[in-house]
Amino acid sequence: MQTKMLNKRIGLYFGSFNPVHVGHLIVAKAALENTSIDELWFVVSPQNPAKVKSGELEGAEHRLEMVEKAIADEPNFSACDIEFGMPLPSYTANTLKALRDKYPETKFSIVAGTDTQRKMGNYWRRSEEVLDMHDIIVYPREVSEKDSKWKLTDKAHSVSTYLTDVPQIDISATLIRNNIQNNKSIRYFVPDAVIDCIKTNNLFQKK
Repeated sequence: MQTKMLNKRIGLYFGSFNPVHVGHLIVAKAALENTSIDELWFVVSPQNPAKVKSGELEGAEHRLEMVEKAIADEPNFSACDIEFGMPLPSYTANTLKALRDKYPETKFSIVAGTDTQRKMGNYWRRSEEVLDMHDIIVYPREVSEKDSKWKLTDKAHSVSTYLTDVPQIDISATLIRNNIQNNKSIRYFVPDAVIDCIKTNNLFQKK
């Protein structure tokens, strides 16, 4: 990542990236081009609290490698592995504090979909602290029936910038994993470099 961080505004895109796919890249590019952030960091989470029991996560190092390969030709994108040295599971509030401590002159914004925005003011750990200290760049996504139970809080809405006129890409990592396990193509769902990484390391095979 960049070492000269004074007065920069960085967008943080948190995720398992299991695997990273073109939908993630489109969200990242839209955030970079439609806001005042200088860079966007893909913060790879070794263990998302919501996926502790899923058993579907590939190793963190492999997921980080796939992100690095996917963004290799984007100078304003970086892969961030700060959570790799932190206690698991990875709570966003803890990561944000670690980043603020490490880069005190940098402003960090959270890039999130509409579904995640709804959750932030509700069950996220230390949500008030997160929303007091960080704004949200919101990418429009259809809210699932499961996530619709979460009411968008006034606080989360008040610190949000909404991206408009951006494409809706209905691609999920679950679909990609299922395609791999059923010997179906994932071409155009992920960059070619990510396909090569998946094949080389025999990732996402049936357990």
